[in-house]
Amino acid sequence: MKRNIIYICIALIFSAAGASAFELGVGTALRVGAKAVKAARGISDKEEILLGREMGANLCARYGLYDDENLMKYVNLVGRALAANSGRTNIKYYFAVLNTDTVNAFAAPGGYVFITKGALAAIRDEAELAGVLAHEIAHISQRHIAREIQKANMVDAGTDLAVSNSDNQYLMGQLAGFGSNILFKGYSRSDEKEADEKGYEIAAKTGYDSKGLERFVEILAQRGGSDTSFSTLFKTHPNPNERLGLLRDKGNSGEGAVNAERYAASVKL
Repeated sequence: MKRNIIYICIALIFSAAGASAFELGVGTALRVGAKAVKAARGISDKEEILLGREMGANLCARYGLYDDENLMKYVNLVGRALAANSGRTNIKYYFAVLNTDTVNAFAAPGGYVFITKGALAAIRDEAELAGVLAHEIAHISQRHIAREIQKANMVDAGTDLAVSNSDNQYLMGQLAGFGSNILFKGYSRSDEKEADEKGYEIAAKTGYDSKGLERFVEILAQRGGSDTSFSTLFKTHPNPNERLGLLRDKGNSGEGAVNAERYAASVKL
């Protein structure tokens, strides 16, 4: 499992490299810019998967993958069980662990979910892991980055991003940069709220204790101010006390699987 994901990430990194803006030249950039101001449209599932690959390659290149095949397999088993209840099952979901002590998780469009080694070290049981992964899955199922691209009027109605040519390679690079900017600066408050609510539903449907995400956000509230490994997550997510209020308003029952022992046995960092 780990080896396959490493191969995927290596392939993505090389495919994402493509032709740079400098290689394409100013003329191409101007042509793409002219197209981008025309009629806005949404992007298809196929295009969203291509975009997610570009963004996933950037994350792999930035942090690297954590080299633990058993851990990768475990995270994928939990993640794919959750994805089956995401409401968007027409795409495949992939899960990987990034080799950084920074506490964070990322969702690239088209089914690519990443969680950091630092986040796994902070999480205490499988229900908390499920809550975090379900939140990221919800960003994908609700097409948050794809919707932001449409709002920004970045894709011309006549452009097919799945077609390989220099204009489209350049535009895909621009879209990947736009999406990555959202990952590192944060989604809108409304998107984060929706991801918390939808993630709660996904975790509950999968049979996990629905308070898992709430307990993890409590960790953020308690440790975030004094632990620099949480600083990036604070920049990319709403204030944890605000999130706690919303999650508690959901009236979580606290029923379902917690699996603390299985988590401890599977996550050895």
